[in-house]
Amino acid sequence: MKPSASAVILASVRAAVLFYLLGMLLEGIGKIWPPMGYLLRFVLFSFLTCLLIRRLAGSWKLTLTDCRILPFSLHTKGIMTAVLLPVLFFLVETGFSQGHWSIHQNPAAHVLGPVFRAIFYSGFCSGIVEEMMFRGYLAKLSEQRWGTKHALWLPSILFAFGHFRPGMNLLLFMFQFALYLCIGCLLTILTLQTGFVWNAVLVHSFWNLFVSGPSIVSVSSAPDSSALFTYVISAESPAAGLPQTMLLLFTCAILVFVSCILLLTGKMNLPDATPKPLANPPVCARI
Repeated sequence: MKPSASAVILASVRAAVLFYLLGMLLEGIGKIWPPMGYLLRFVLFSFLTCLLIRRLAGSWKLTLTDCRILPFSLHTKGIMTAVLLPVLFFLVETGFSQGHWSIHQNPAAHVLGPVFRAIFYSGFCSGIVEEMMFRGYLAKLSEQRWGTKHALWLPSILFAFGHFRPGMNLLLFMFQFALYLCIGCLLTILTLQTGFVWNAVLVHSFWNLFVSGPSIVSVSSAPDSSALFTYVISAESPAAGLPQTMLLLFTCAILVFVSCILLLTGKMNLPDATPKPLANPPVCARI
């Protein structure tokens, strides 16, 4: 018997709120002992998120394996997508302008600190915890109610709303909402096709490391002192004069393009992705 739509929506919203509250509670750990505090936060956030999902999934008679969280597995499609997305964005950002690579010589603490933050805070930490929650647990709930082909919408919408920040310009948020919605749909498609969240974790982590943050790789007309590697363009990049909203639209187009490739080259009804019937959820799961 399928759970009701209202029960799934309410349970998904509650899980997303609890997840974001957990992230807020752990927010200051990285500042206590930088840069190793970011590593400590990474371990705690991953462990507590796993416990939270186990508890929430248990109320629906689901296990972590049912949510595609265990065991660990990487697919060629996930690895190729993780590499392709930063490359495509790099080409858009440079505007296909010629240039050369510059490596930061003797990076000091002010560079290594942001690098640690990029790797263990916004990189692999966000990749692991967010994929376990949104592409693992929440996608499984949606799949039980609406089927595999429609399991991407609710988790992706909640994922996009979670990136709203107070004081953010409404127009900019609308464009960023579209961006995160495209990212969420792509990652959900990849998870449903490969059968495990770890491929989406790799793509998400690479995106955060090489696209959304400049601490590792930067594109500029001069060497960037805050990045380890800078691609110094010899001429002004055509993308440099574009407003941020246009750059977001180009990025959305890239994500939609890659999502279409995934849909054309695979199916989302693999044997290990077939939903299992759920019993009526307990009262605590309907709250």
